[in-house]
Amino acid sequence: PRISALVASLPTCTKLTAVALVVLYGVVAVGLVSVEYIALVPGHSIPYLWNVFTASWLETNVGALAVSCVTLLAAGRVVEPFMGTKGFVKFILVVNGFIGVSAFVTMLFVYYVSRDETMLYKKFNGFQGIIAGMLIAVKQCLPDADVALGAVKVKCRHLPALHLAVMLAAAAAAHQYLALFGFSLFGAFGGWVYLRYFQPRSDGSGVGDPGDHMSFVSFFPGFAAPLLIPCADAMHAYCCGRRERRLQTKFSAMGGGGGGAGGRG
Repeated sequence: PRISALVASLPTCTKLTAVALVVLYGVVAVGLVSVEYIALVPGHSIPYLWNVFTASWLETNVGALAVSCVTLLAAGRVVEPFMGTKGFVKFILVVNGFIGVSAFVTMLFVYYVSRDETMLYKKFNGFQGIIAGMLIAVKQCLPDADVALGAVKVKCRHLPALHLAVMLAAAAAAHQYLALFGFSLFGAFGGWVYLRYFQPRSDGSGVGDPGDHMSFVSFFPGFAAPLLIPCADAMHAYCCGRRERRLQTKFSAMGGGGGGAGGRG
């Protein structure tokens, strides 16, 4: 009864996402569909273009599947109600697309630099990138909340960095830097860019989250701020400088204040 009540309390889309992961794992595990059709294989992405967008949904290891599902359910319980189902689905799709395209372009670049044709036919997959994006969203929702990881309590604002550190260690151990760390890095960065600059605000006042807890500098130790602030300011100007100038002109003409996704990158 307790487990049933817990499952029933989970948001619908979060549950469906977990089911999709389990079903896709099972379909590949029993041989109904080949891994090459789902995972990202850069040399096969033309004509199999869809694998750029399906790779993040495939787990081929039952342990990784279990970790992905548990983390998804825990994070989705926070993120989906905060964003709403429509916003949650859009966020997942944006992060998924960013991961796939970034990984594909990265492998093409590595191939052109190394001229190692085997790089084009390696398989890349895993949900860790979308998990990284969701942890950015958890940081947005509850930056100062504590989460228990065994006997240790960690603030939600530190979860993205912790996830990336774990993925980097796993990548080094398995020699799978793009699939493990690369997917996670692309997912975290894509999720942050969307939430910081493009996510529609619930009150309809504009887009993006200008809060200090979502600034680029907030993801790094305080001593690094003097070095990172110029880069963050340049990124902010590139992402939304033109939009802010347009909104300022509009609001000035109306006799109001500024708008848009203000604040440092």
